[in-house]
Amino acid sequence: VREMLALGSARLRVQPHSLRDEAKSIDGRVKDLVVSEYPTFLASARCVDDIAGSIREVQRALHGIQADIDTCLTSTQAAVARIDERQQPRRRAHGLLDQYPSVLELLELPQLMESCVRNEYFDEALQLLAFARSMVTVLPGVPLVQQLFQDVERSLELMRDKLLSRLAKKLPLAEALQLVGHLRRVRLMDEAAIRESFLQCQEVHVHDTMRHVEADRSQRRLPRACDAFRTAILDTVSLYRAMFLGSSKARDLLLDNFVRQMVQSFAEYFARQLAAVRDGAQTAAAVEAAAFCATALREVGGDFSPILLEITSRHVSECYARTVRAAAVNFESGLRVYSWSQSAAGSSVSLQDAANIDHQDDGGGAVAYPPMELLEVPPLAVFVNAILEALNDLRQCVPSSLTPWTQRITEEAFVKAGRALCAISASDRGQNHSSEKSSVAAARAVERARDLYANYALPHVAECFDRIFASETSKGLLRQNAILSSLPKLQAVVRKREPSEKPVAPTGGPEKPDSDATPVARVSAHPATE
Repeated sequence: VREMLALGSARLRVQPHSLRDEAKSIDGRVKDLVVSEYPTFLASARCVDDIAGSIREVQRALHGIQADIDTCLTSTQAAVARIDERQQPRRRAHGLLDQYPSVLELLELPQLMESCVRNEYFDEALQLLAFARSMVTVLPGVPLVQQLFQDVERSLELMRDKLLSRLAKKLPLAEALQLVGHLRRVRLMDEAAIRESFLQCQEVHVHDTMRHVEADRSQRRLPRACDAFRTAILDTVSLYRAMFLGSSKARDLLLDNFVRQMVQSFAEYFARQLAAVRDGAQTAAAVEAAAFCATALREVGGDFSPILLEITSRHVSECYARTVRAAAVNFESGLRVYSWSQSAAGSSVSLQDAANIDHQDDGGGAVAYPPMELLEVPPLAVFVNAILEALNDLRQCVPSSLTPWTQRITEEAFVKAGRALCAISASDRGQNHSSEKSSVAAARAVERARDLYANYALPHVAECFDRIFASETSKGLLRQNAILSSLPKLQAVVRKREPSEKPVAPTGGPEKPDSDATPVARVSAHPATE
């Protein structure tokens, strides 16, 4: 178009003719070319067909290659995956080999934990436990870590038992706090269970202490047991309050129950041990130690004074009744075998020996000395000695509530002894002896024995009884008149005295002023009996 616009009008008019001529020329040349180059065109067509066939074959080969490529790609990907799978364990193995010392330490963690617990290295064991717990927190899905932690936890029960066994003995506060802190870090027990376990361990410690004291066979065994029990309970209460309550005066129900249970157990133990004690001084020492123990435990709720009073009363009453009743029985047996015919002959010697006895006070206060005339009748002297010995044992620990009961037992013993003395027959007095003189002497000896009973033995024991039990406003607790009223033969020989007169022997020591709970002397010499 640009060329046509550039032509002038003249040339534009002749241009169509020029174009027709040019087209004819071109058409002629083409025809000539077709005719002359026909083989060439056929060869080209055949070549194009060959090329097209080759292209189609190549296309088919390419499609086959593409299928093979897909198969190879799939196989290659599978091979790569298999290689990766084999490389991952290899890499893990190489990593494990690089970390072999650390892994070995981890695998030895359960055995190390068990060794620390068995050797009571509790701080190191708790550090290992904390490390195992941190591993579980950091690596929650690793089976090996879970298994190691479970193996470590198996040692915790042994550690708890070890800690509790350490608590079952006398401990300073610092060590007890450390052990309880270990129990809290183990996390096997809550706070209430720890408190209860501590008291149970201390109960074992108290029982072990009592068994250790019980192995001692000395006379101070019971007082030592009281002291040991008091110290153990007060130490336990102090530790419990310091560790769990934070105050030396605080109390809670668990601690109160523990103290009551231990006090009840000790009361039963004390009753069993006291039942085997026969000596009055030992009984008094044991009761005094137990009373001090009860007073000391009062501020922690362990005052067992009422129980102690019941135990003491029962023991003292049984011992006194046994001794006094045995004295009465022995007196009856002694009268049956006693030779009354020779009593008068031996009485003068006995009185002479009694006159030489030095009556000295042993520093214990006023002493009520028995009449030396009792030595004229040895069975009666033995009977009075037994009563006085029982009173001496009784005065050291007798409760005031036992006064009526003791009075009744003593009166029964004297009534029984008096009846035995009144029941002596003529044959018993030696009336069947060869000489009438011996029979008369035996009768006088019996009358003298009754006189000694009514005028010396009974008044002296009554005086000693008043020294122990009577107050300034109440005297004459032992009812002499009631005793003698049941024994007519003895009542007939009673001599009337002035109120100030006392039935003491001329050879006895000086009179001693009355005082409460002062010792009473026994008849200290006995003639030989046949």
